[in-house]
Amino acid sequence: MTTPAFTHGTTTGYTKYRCACPECRQAWRDYQRAYYRDVRAAGGRHRLVPAKDARRHIAKLRASGVTVPAIYTESGVSRKVLLEIRRGTRKRIRRTTEERILGVRLGSVVAGHRVPAQHAVRLMDEMEAAGVLRADFKEHLHMTTTSSIARQAYVEWKTFAKLVCLYRHMCRKGLVSASVLAEVGA
Repeated sequence: MTTPAFTHGTTTGYTKYRCACPECRQAWRDYQRAYYRDVRAAGGRHRLVPAKDARRHIAKLRASGVTVPAIYTESGVSRKVLLEIRRGTRKRIRRTTEERILGVRLGSVVAGHRVPAQHAVRLMDEMEAAGVLRADFKEHLHMTTTSSIARQAYVEWKTFAKLVCLYRHMCRKGLVSASVLAEVGA
């Protein structure tokens, strides 16, 4: 006797494998009750909604410098689903998934995200005006060249955090203005 490729008492057993055992039928009935309860609670709307609003929001988040891994960390939506929504291959998503994606705030920057490069360039310009050499930036950031920062649209959070650390050190010495930190959101 071979074992089935599924577990009894699941909706998969009932729908995909056409199992009619009492456990699988009960699982299917429970699923159907929960589904229609959700539909009634949502005023007749079904669980699935068009993904266009979520796709637009992901595009806005990406444009503000938030990476896909950061979006799935904050929203709890899997990376695969986010990428399918972003590419347009997933046309409909659950209402709860849409709510979680739309719940990620624009402009939120936490570790692991990217920061607009103009913020890093602004800090570097202020420090250069105070007398810090480009070689000091390279040494502090552990980079071979810092000129690439000005050519990029975004810099990694770690790089920006190192610049902020150096800038705060110079603020404590009184060499640069602390108001620039608030201006760049640090």
